[in-house]
Amino acid sequence: MSHRLIARSNDLLRLRNDGFNIEVRNGYLLIKDVPYVDDAGIVHEDGVLISELELEVRDGQQVTRRPNDHVARWDRKASLSREWPKNP
Repeated sequence: MSHRLIARSNDLLRLRNDGFNIEVRNGYLLIKDVPYVDDAGIVHEDGVLISELELEVRDGQQVTRRPNDHVARWDRKASLSREWPKNP
């Protein structure tokens, strides 16, 4: 489902084509491998930016639509289970 949704949604396809490591999981967009600096000043590259996807059906296909808000969550890849967000 993730690859088909990305291929049909211009916004997700643009992120993928621009080199972002993206995944669609359980109705959320995960942008992975985002660099960040921790409290000790150490640079890590396993950050994950997470936002809920707004979906609609267009021409019989599920695609993304403009979100109602721009709320996003920040996490580290190491803390995300495969079942997230069902079992965070």
